[in-house]
Amino acid sequence: HISLHFGENALRLFFIISGYLFFRSANIESFNWKVDYLDKLKNRVKSLLVIYVVWNTVGLITGYFINKTFPSDLLSFLNGYNPFQEGKYFGMGLWFIESLIVFSVISPIYYFSIRYLKHLVPLLCLIFCLTSIKCNYLYFNVYLLMGGYFACMGIKITDVAKLFNWKICLILIFFIQIFSRSCLIEVNIAQSFTLFLFLAVFMG
Repeated sequence: HISLHFGENALRLFFIISGYLFFRSANIESFNWKVDYLDKLKNRVKSLLVIYVVWNTVGLITGYFINKTFPSDLLSFLNGYNPFQEGKYFGMGLWFIESLIVFSVISPIYYFSIRYLKHLVPLLCLIFCLTSIKCNYLYFNVYLLMGGYFACMGIKITDVAKLFNWKICLILIFFIQIFSRSCLIEVNIAQSFTLFLFLAVFMG
């Protein structure tokens, strides 16, 4: 189970890096709607939406020929291409692209949350990551928020990586797991690694 938890962290890091890259040019004091939103949204149409549509079409065609399945009506067909309808896509494994598309569209909400909450954002992320609360809802992804926070606050991910100590991380996760088994509080070991990202930033 431990190896599975660490394998899952690769996707969490993917979302953190994606959030960071999206906001890396953002200014915490001001928001340029053209540069910080419209231009980036246009780029995401090319890099995400095209892939989403093509792979969905492949899934639709293969589903028809292999499983003899096809949308029963026009609404079901359209929902399969709608990234805002969670889990309705035809192609397999598209949920993370779906999350990035939705994130790109509602990114101003993430930005202004970071701008006005500032150092309350890490606390919010920690509450989610240290409990069994789901962290990757379609319309709210803690890891994208975390990556955006690093970028907007001028914290370089490379610096965080240098400060990150995997040996200490493993020891702390071990004790967290023991603590969660001995208490009524359920700690999510798979998500708890994000605690150490913030410890690396604020204690490094």
